Amino acid sequence: MIERSDNSAAERLYRRVGRAAGLRMFGRLAGLRETAPAAATGPGYAWGLTLTSASDQVRLLALLTRRNALLTDVNRQFALRLMRHVVSSQRWGVTSGVGDSRVALKNGWLPLRDWSSNWQINSIGVVHGGVRDYLIAIESHGADTMSDGVAIVEQVSRLVARACG
Repeated sequence: MIERSDNSAAERLYRRVGRAAGLRMFGRLAGLRETAPAAATGPGYAWGLTLTSASDQVRLLALLTRRNALLTDVNRQFALRLMRHVVSSQRWGVTSGVGDSRVALKNGWLPLRDWSSNWQINSIGVVHGGVRDYLIAIESHGADTMSDGVAIVEQVSRLVARACG
């Protein structure tokens, strides 16, 4: 589900970690103060409606890049390896403007209005290999199409990469 978006795999993982309650417990342990897992039931994917902030997503990335008491080194390296091998069709967003830097990323996308408009596009990542390594989380909403939302996220990524490079 990380290397290639797969709602069925994400749903299995969501159930395995204890659904919203399990995500909430992890979030509390991880210091994610602005993340609220959706507790919806029924058809659809409740995990896709989790509310979060860019600062919480950077906090989560920091857990993956620095030794900590919550995640083992093996688990951190496993997650980063998956994030570095996202399929090419889904390697957009925070990869824009980074040149030859190595990027571990995860993107998310969801149309919030009748499955066709008001797109929410998110892209988070670890950028390593430029002048400065950095963690980045970009969240957007309200785009008419997915491609419009992706373009906005990529524009922000290019600006950040230029400022860090």
